[in-house]
Amino acid sequence: MNVSVFAVLLGFGLIALQSGFTPVKEKRADAYWRLDSDDSADALNGFQYLPVTGDPDEVSCDTGDDIPCVIAVPDNVTTQQDLDDYLEENYDTVGELTGDAYSTKIEP
Repeated sequence: MNVSVFAVLLGFGLIALQSGFTPVKEKRADAYWRLDSDDSADALNGFQYLPVTGDPDEVSCDTGDDIPCVIAVPDNVTTQQDLDDYLEENYDTVGELTGDAYSTKIEP
């Protein structure tokens, strides 16, 4: 076999091998916060949330408007000020936040 043909085949083999694997995305560790209000105007205010300790699936929420009940944020959001900054940087509307919420108040 010609050396140049072998080199070309080896090159294509390496390209195929590299493209066959995608890097695993690092899973984000989450911190959970519960909205301590039934007013949609408070949903984007980090000072209206309380940290969830324990399983976020076991948080009880009042049924009401379609607003967040529990939200998941990066685990470096540890204070209400951090949460307020995070919400301001990442959400323009309550609807966007509700769409990303771990659970909402409208759920039974």
